[in-house]
Amino acid sequence: MKIVAYVIRPAEGGMLKHLLDLIGRLDRERFTPIVLSPPGNNLEEPLERLGIELIEVDIADKPNLARDVGSIARLATALTAVGPDIIHAHSNKAALLVEMAARRGSLDAAVVFSVHNFPSYRGTGGLKRAISSLALRRVINGAEVVIAVSQSLKDSLVEHERVDISKITVVHNGIDSGTFHPVKEAETRRLRDALGLAPNTPVVGTVGRLIPSKGMDVLIQAAPELVHKFPGLKIIIVGSGPMQQSLRSTAAGLGLSRDIVFTGHVAELLPYYALFDVFALPTTAEAFGMTAVEAMLAGCPVVASRTGGLSEIIANRETGLLVPPGDSGALAAAIRAQLTDTRAARKMAARAQTVAREQFSLTRMVAETEAIYDSL
Repeated sequence: MKIVAYVIRPAEGGMLKHLLDLIGRLDRERFTPIVLSPPGNNLEEPLERLGIELIEVDIADKPNLARDVGSIARLATALTAVGPDIIHAHSNKAALLVEMAARRGSLDAAVVFSVHNFPSYRGTGGLKRAISSLALRRVINGAEVVIAVSQSLKDSLVEHERVDISKITVVHNGIDSGTFHPVKEAETRRLRDALGLAPNTPVVGTVGRLIPSKGMDVLIQAAPELVHKFPGLKIIIVGSGPMQQSLRSTAAGLGLSRDIVFTGHVAELLPYYALFDVFALPTTAEAFGMTAVEAMLAGCPVVASRTGGLSEIIANRETGLLVPPGDSGALAAAIRAQLTDTRAARKMAARAQTVAREQFSLTRMVAETEAIYDSL
């Protein structure tokens, strides 16, 4: 029986879901999971349901010298008490603190480091970029195994951080396809009514955090052409984030306030995927693209940016349509094609659903991760 200590920074959305999905399916006859997390991640209830111990440790999301020093000390104390065989850190910040805590506590544990996103410092310059890159190389070189969620992310780490390629293993994210069941027509009608949509209104939807890298502004810029071509069309933007007000202002400036619906955060996404005639993912930088797989499992025709891991998920013109990131004209044209040629769109969606079930299953993701643990 191996004890695996999972360490995660303040997070939301995909990273937390990934962690809970992984440890929820872990073979408990071979592995004992323990989670070390800051209180703000609200993992108490889900971990209690899974029967997994939670140790709360204050971890700052951004660099914070005073808090980080305290976090290292508390992590070292907690990890020493747990005595894990493996420490699995999620995110660059968690991995850096784990590396320092392991040294402080003289821990004899193998370290696995999961990289979920392209490093945010890539858009900066000067001293901050240099220090951040140095820290990332340090934790990659210090870990026994680094898991990248896509080949694109692995290639980027090797190219930009000059690290040992043999240390990095690609494990695509996985989703439990069993949770994707057909949505009843009555439920779809209720959602249409709640959103103020007419019965036959064509709907283009997207799901994601309202942050710059998700490209929601690109979708809004594509909207005028779509609304002109398909009178009554609605664009549903599901998600919350710091850009919500600015995106609303952009929509209003284009005269689209009635055509674009912002739902805010939604806990249950399946009814929305069932509502969408086309799912659009206009992201400008995406290490994987979990919502694309979810839309595929739901049988929804997909249009996405040709960037990062999305090119590994979607085969252009076979399981969806790919467009250059940031190109609102190409995005509008691809969405228009999916709405116009519904027969071709349905065929691509059916193939995509099969690919999602076979290649991006949660069972596969957990098995590949367990194989990494076994190799240590």
